[in-house]
Amino acid sequence: MAEVRFVPRSEWDTLPVQPPAGKWLIRAVPFIKGILAALGIGAPLALIDAATHYAFPTWIPLVPLWLAIALCAVAMVIAVLAIRPYYAERKLGYTTWPERNPAPGPGRG
Repeated sequence: MAEVRFVPRSEWDTLPVQPPAGKWLIRAVPFIKGILAALGIGAPLALIDAATHYAFPTWIPLVPLWLAIALCAVAMVIAVLAIRPYYAERKLGYTTWPERNPAPGPGRG
């Protein structure tokens, strides 16, 4: 497989694939954080309900679940939109998507 180089964000405007796949990742981050926050709120509510049998109004535990489902749908749409530029970039020998395991640099382990 050919070597694929990472292009930093400062050089994205000059690339042949527009918008870059990395821009889709940046757009997805708030939705991913929202999903985690909704689950972080919903899980304790579910545990409190299960452990204490406290009778929450029905809508209170369901709101975080509905929010997480809606945010997952948006994140999936963003992923579908990101896949085409991601593969086009890889075919041209570069990527704007950050590496999963970046090489250790100064200040990293």
